[in-house]
Amino acid sequence: MEFLTIGEKIKNLRKILGIRQEELTTIGVSRNFISMVENNKRKLSLKTSELLIKTFKLKSKEIGMNLDIDKKYLLKSPQDEAMEYCIEKINDDLLIEEIDSLIDICNRYNLFDILSTLYVKKGNILYSSSKYSEAFTHYYDALVIYNSINSLEDKAFIYNKLGRCRLQTLEYFESMSFFTKAYNLSLIGNYKLVKKNSLYNISLVYKKLNKIDDALEHINKYINICDYDIDFFDIIDARILEANCYSSKNEYNITIQIYKEILNKKNQLKNSMLGNIYNNLALAYLEVNDCENSLFYFNKSQELREVSDKSKLHRTLIYKANVFIRNKIFNEATNLLTKGFDMSVVYKDLEYTILSFNMLEKIYIDLCDNKRLINLYEEMLEILGSRENIQSLLLIYTKISNKLALINIENNDIEKCKNRLQTLNKQINM
Repeated sequence: MEFLTIGEKIKNLRKILGIRQEELTTIGVSRNFISMVENNKRKLSLKTSELLIKTFKLKSKEIGMNLDIDKKYLLKSPQDEAMEYCIEKINDDLLIEEIDSLIDICNRYNLFDILSTLYVKKGNILYSSSKYSEAFTHYYDALVIYNSINSLEDKAFIYNKLGRCRLQTLEYFESMSFFTKAYNLSLIGNYKLVKKNSLYNISLVYKKLNKIDDALEHINKYINICDYDIDFFDIIDARILEANCYSSKNEYNITIQIYKEILNKKNQLKNSMLGNIYNNLALAYLEVNDCENSLFYFNKSQELREVSDKSKLHRTLIYKANVFIRNKIFNEATNLLTKGFDMSVVYKDLEYTILSFNMLEKIYIDLCDNKRLINLYEEMLEILGSRENIQSLLLIYTKISNKLALINIENNDIEKCKNRLQTLNKQINM
C-alpha cells in the first residue's frame, strides 16, 4: 500500500473534484504556491490546510460527493498515515499475508516500534502452527529492534519466546541460555511476569536435562513469588512439575503424595489439567508395580482427554502402553503405541513422536519382527525428512538410516543400501 505526500493529496483531490489550481487562489494563496506545494517544494500551514479542506468539501457537496477527511488530513506525512494505518490494523486477527503486508509498510516507513510488535505477532502464529524455527527467526528480528532501542522489558519478554522455540525443538542448552537471560533481565527491571515465566521454563529445562535438584530449586522460587488467589493454576502447574521431578529421582511415594494433595482441589481444576494429573499419577503407580491403580488412572486420563484435551490424548496412550509391556501383552501395547505415534505426528509433538518410536522399535526388536521394524524406520525417516532441518533431528535421521542400511546388507540388498546412504548424504548436505 502506498501513502501520498501532501502535494500528491492536493493534486489527487483536485483531479477527483475537477478543480484547477487557479480556483484555489480564492483562499489567499498564489497559483505558484499551490504548484510548489503539489511538487513538495513548499509546506502548508495549519490555517492554509484548513482553508483548502473547506474548499474541497464545498466542491464535493456541489457535485453530490461525500468527502470524509478531517482538517489535519493534508498535513499528515506518508509516514504519519502509514503509522495510523498500521496502528488501526495491528490489533485485528490478522492472517500471515496481512502481517507481511504491514511488515513491508513498516520497513518502508521506518516504523520500528510497530514492526517489532508485528514480528512477535507473526512469531506467535508460526509457533502455534509448530513452525518453531520460523517463529524463532521472527522473535529474533523483534529482539534486534528491542536491542536498538534498549527496551529491557521487551528484551526479557522475547528471550522467553526464543527459549520456548528452542525447547520445542529439543535444543535444551540453547533454550536454557535464553531463559537465563530473561530471568537476569527480570531481576534488573523487577518484571514479575517475565521472572515467573523464566523460572518455570528454567525448571522445565533442568528437568529435561535430568538436573533434578536444580529443577526443584527453581520450582520453589517460582511458587514463592506466586499469589495463591491470582496464580492458582500456575501453582498447580508448578506442583505437577515438582511431582514429575520426584519421579525422576525414583521417589514415587512423594510423587503420589503430591498428586493426591492436588486432587484434594479437584473441583477447582480444569479437565485438561486433570487429564495430565491422572496420566502422571498412573505412571507413578506403575513404577511402584501397582498395575491395577496405574491402569485405573490411565483410563481416567484417557476418558477426560478424549473429550476435553484431544491434542494430548496421544501422550496418555503412549504411557498407558507401558502397563501392557510390563505384563508382556505386546499386541495391546503396540496398538496403543501405534495410535499414539500417529496422533503425535498429527499434533506435531516431536518429543512424543520420538518416545513412541523408541518404544515400538524396542518391541519389534525383542519380537524379532523385522517387517514391522523396517516399516517403522521408513515411516520415521519420512516424518523427519519433512520436518525442519535441525541438528537433533538430523542425528536421529542418520541413526535410523544407518540401521536400515545394515538391515539391507544383512538381506544382501546392496542396491537398496546404496540408495539409502545416498539419500542420507543429500539430507545431511541440505
